[in-house]
Parts: sequence; C-alpha cells; structure tokens
Amino acid sequence: MLVLLNGVPGAPEDWFDQGLAADVADDYQRTHHGLAPIIAAVDSSGGQWKNPVCTDSPLGNVNTYLSVDIPQWLRTEFDATGDQSRWTIGGLSYGGTCALQIITNNSTAYGSFLDFSGEKTPNIGGNEKATIDAAFEGNEALFRSRNPEDIMSHRTFPHIHGRFVAGNHDTNAVHDLYDLNRVAARAGMHTAFELVPGGHTYEAWREALRRTFGFVVDRGQLPPEG
Repeated sequence: MLVLLNGVPGAPEDWFDQGLAADVADDYQRTHHGLAPIIAAVDSSGGQWKNPVCTDSPLGNVNTYLSVDIPQWLRTEFDATGDQSRWTIGGLSYGGTCALQIITNNSTAYGSFLDFSGEKTPNIGGNEKATIDAAFEGNEALFRSRNPEDIMSHRTFPHIHGRFVAGNHDTNAVHDLYDLNRVAARAGMHTAFELVPGGHTYEAWREALRRTFGFVVDRGQLPPEG
C-alpha cells in the first residue's frame, strides 16, 4: 500500500498526470504477473493553494484524516492489508513534509515514508511564528510536540523505514533532508538520503518515485523487482 500526498499548489491527480505514478506501477507489473502495490493519491491539503500544515488545527484535522480516516477507507474499499506496518506514506514538497509529520506523530499508522523535497519543519509560508499562530494556537510547545525534528530528538523509532530524496539543484531541500536523515538515523529509523537530477520539480519527483518503488515493494512484502 502506497499513499501519495501532493504539494502546494497541487492536487492528488498530479501524481498520475505529472508524476507518472501509474507508469511506474505498470512497469513493475509487466515483470511481476500484474502484481504491484495499491497506490492511492489523497488530498492532504483541502484545495490547490491551501496549506493546513498537516496537523489537527483550526485549519483542518489533517493528521486524523491521514492517520485514521484514510487507512480505514483503504481497508474497506480496496481490501488493503490490515498490517499497516507494510504501508508506506509519501509525498513531494508539502506532501513530503506531511509524510514525515504523519509517521512521527502516528508511528503505527504506516511503517515507512517517502519524503521528496520536503521542508525541515511544517511551514505555512511565513516565518515560524506565523506557522505557530495559524496552526498551533500560538503555542510554541504544541508546535514542538508535533514537529518531526523535535519528536525524533527524544523518541526512537526502530520499526520505521524511510527515504529522503531531493533534486540536486534544490538547495533548500538538499540541506533540510540531509539534516533530517541524520536526525532520523539517531532516532533509530532505517533511512537513506539520495540526490536525483533536477530541482523542485516533477523532473526530480518522477525519478525519486522510480528509484524508491522497489523500497515500497520490499516494505509491502511483495516480490522484489527484477
């Protein structure tokens, strides 16, 4: 099971229209008797230009939606395995930041994550204070309690696996994900950081998905690529 999150601006269908997620799955199926993970691109923002910072707040209950509602719906509608440790949540840009937020705040909802070009902390588009005021009730302690980097600094996650991927021309993402990968490793996660050609665009994200698809298959306990 692979749950994919879009960026901002963006929409779930972008993963199939520009990210070519179906092509990646088709390529895998052609050599594996039609077998591939279920891929669900879901709306994690509530609108093309909306940024609810992927938490439960006055901007929307995104954390509950992605950690409880979506898994329940996928099990009901697609007969997805009930063993959610075999599921991967991933995304690009805002969606990558969101994927890491969800798995650090709800470490039994998914077993693995993909963070493509995400940011180091949840960010509503202004400075940190603006984010805290808008989505965390002006409470810095609440923000810290839900911020992945802070969570990983005092908790361990030996059962979580993940991949951080950035385009080699995407300077901010390279810096942020390199640092987050080190923090994740110290928290006991099994992660890796990789560069792909490109910037903060689908040129990089298409390649990132192709390169990590085998990881998703492995974590889902499907037959390996080859």
